[in-house]
Amino acid sequence: MEHKLELLGIGAAKDRELKNHLLEAIQQLGVDISIDEVREIDRLLAYGITGIPALILDGKVLFQQVVPSVDDLRMLLSINLNCCPEPLHIRTIVVPTDFSETAQNAYQYALQLANGLGAKVRLVHINQHSPDIGSPVLFDGVPEEIHYKQELLESWSQKKTWEGKQKSSTSPQVTPEMVNGFVIDELRAISKRKDTDLIVMGATGENKLLGRFLGGISSEVARKAFCPVLLVPRHSTFSGFEKIVYASNYQSKEERTLKRIISLATHFNAALHLVHVDTGSASQKDTEEVHLGVSHSAAPTALFLSHITNPDVLDALMNYTDEKKASLMAMSTVHRSFLEDTFRHNLTRDMALLTHIPLLILHAED
Repeated sequence: MEHKLELLGIGAAKDRELKNHLLEAIQQLGVDISIDEVREIDRLLAYGITGIPALILDGKVLFQQVVPSVDDLRMLLSINLNCCPEPLHIRTIVVPTDFSETAQNAYQYALQLANGLGAKVRLVHINQHSPDIGSPVLFDGVPEEIHYKQELLESWSQKKTWEGKQKSSTSPQVTPEMVNGFVIDELRAISKRKDTDLIVMGATGENKLLGRFLGGISSEVARKAFCPVLLVPRHSTFSGFEKIVYASNYQSKEERTLKRIISLATHFNAALHLVHVDTGSASQKDTEEVHLGVSHSAAPTALFLSHITNPDVLDALMNYTDEKKASLMAMSTVHRSFLEDTFRHNLTRDMALLTHIPLLILHAED
């Protein structure tokens, strides 16, 4: 499909700035698309815009009265020129459980999410040997304990709601599974399986001993898994996604994860906020937000690009999600560097511990 890009303006300084940014973004994307500069008053009025400069793609207004950065324009064009977002293909959701209240809530959340996606649920308990505080030697769990856990796992798989929790009108298929081994290693192995599309687990564990030994199971699994991981805070309930915030660091390797987030937002008719945090200034705090249109039907109900200047990435993201009353935060990471360049100081772990909304971690290599 040949796309038509029109820049509306009168040749003023902002119009020229937008054109320069646009040319740079097009060059970075490596696409062949020409820019038609529209300056005739009658043509400007025909689009019904309220101000200039404005950018039109295939006859639809993308934005007006603002000059987005080169990075924002590159992301916007990438979204719109690739009109078919990559589908999520979430058919099976794995829910690890340690039978805690946090795990119970994550399971209930996963059941509701599975209904919304038409997916199945695999409820997994990993029977990990308990560490002896007085010695590094691990001892075997007694057979009675294993038998009890198997019965509890079977009971949970048949119980689709708890008192005080939202009840599903329909229930997804749930399969219980008991695995022996170390939690993080086994979940990483499970995440590689072809029948694992998403892992849903509590954002913070309640086993303080294991947390001390393993450094936080949830955040470690989110970092090391080979499939998307959704971390659910203890009191979160699922009622669809109305607003999704995606924290971006403008890397080209994010293109696939961005498409998947767009697909998720479109599936749930959610507004999508693409946020970049610039930590360059030691003291300045500022937010620039651009409300964008989209040029095709397979897109979120509303799209926003926000550039935040804040030396504290975590603070910026937490404040932004609170301000927007977001129902989901999403981040992209890579196994190799864990976003060391942009999201420093173990941001995913901090978000997992502090966020009060679900946190979706996607991996660029998946």
